[in-house]
Amino acid sequence: MVGAQLILTAHCSTERTVRARLDGFKSRLRAKDDELGRKNLEMEALANTLKEAKAENKRLQSEREKGKEARAEVDLLKAELEKEKAHSAVLIDYYNLTEPKMEALRQEVRKAEASATEESRRFSREMVKTT
Repeated sequence: MVGAQLILTAHCSTERTVRARLDGFKSRLRAKDDELGRKNLEMEALANTLKEAKAENKRLQSEREKGKEARAEVDLLKAELEKEKAHSAVLIDYYNLTEPKMEALRQEVRKAEASATEESRRFSREMVKTT
């Protein structure tokens, strides 16, 4: 009986040791499971941050494209303005060249009108004399 009791005691001791080791493994497994849960949460947070960054990047690229389009429109308007300035300069030069001639023609017209008026008066006086 002593042998059986000794075997039973040894078996109980071994069982306690195995249970203690098993509890240690379970504890470490829970710790690893908790750590894995935290890592998953971190990974989700990083994934969300990445999604937000991608969305922001897409928005910025869209704004950059709009900026490029606006810049192209501004460049086109500047080119049109330069054409208008050049055209205006040509018109101003033409005006400056023709204005003296136009003034001379206006003076000729005034002289001709004055002469015609004088001629009309003279004609009227002669008509009065003849009647």
